[in-house]
Amino acid sequence: MPEEATYNVVKITGMLRRKQPRLLKLTDSEIHNIKLVKKQQVVTKAHCYTEVSTVVLVNTERFDIQYSTDHDYRYQSPVAPQIVAEIQSRVSIYDRAQRSERVRALSPTPTTSAPDTPHTHAAEEAREAEGVEDMGSDPMSSDGEGGDRSFSRRRTKLEKLTGTTEGDRLRAVIDEVVFSSASDEGHTVIQYVAKFKEDWSKVWVDVDRGQGVCISGMSFSVV
Repeated sequence: MPEEATYNVVKITGMLRRKQPRLLKLTDSEIHNIKLVKKQQVVTKAHCYTEVSTVVLVNTERFDIQYSTDHDYRYQSPVAPQIVAEIQSRVSIYDRAQRSERVRALSPTPTTSAPDTPHTHAAEEAREAEGVEDMGSDPMSSDGEGGDRSFSRRRTKLEKLTGTTEGDRLRAVIDEVVFSSASDEGHTVIQYVAKFKEDWSKVWVDVDRGQGVCISGMSFSVV
C-alpha cells in the first residue's frame, strides 16, 4: 500500500450546498474526513476502503465518494482527478490484499513429521514383536526375499524379548490346546484316551483257537 496522502478539500453539504474546509486523508486502510478545530485535526468520519462503493469524478474540480454504509460525500478540489485516481488505486490494492488473506486462511497448513524419540523406537519394536511391522518401511517386505528378511527380523526380536524360539512357543501352544482340559480340543482328547483304555481292557485274544482279536468292535485275524 502507498504511503499516507493528505489533501486540502472543500466538503459540500446539505441542500444549500454549504462549503466547509476539510482535510481528506488516505491511510493504508481508511479514508479520514478531518476537521480543523483550533488548529487541531479531528477525524469526524473514517471509512474503510471496503466500504467504498464507487468514486465519481463529476468534473475537473469536483468528485463524490459513495459509501455502502453511509451517505455520499461530495468534495471540491483543484486536484480532484488525482484524488479520485488515488482512492481507486488504494481500493483495488486493499481488495486484492483482503482476498489473498482469505485464500491463505482457507489453505491447509502443511504438517511436519515429529522427530524420532526413544518412545517412537520402543513403539516400533513392540509392533515388530507382535508381527505387525509397518510394511512400508521395506519395499520388499511383502513378498519374496524381502518377506523372508522381515520374518527373520521379527523372529530374532521375539527371541530376544521372550527368551524362547518360535518352535518352543508353538509346542507350548499345542500342549496347552491338546492336553488341557480347559479347552474343547483338550477335553475331547482326554475323553478319547480314557475310552480307549476302557475298550482295551475288554479285548480278548484267543490265539490258540485262531478266533482273532476284537478291539472296540473292530476285528482282524491273527496268523
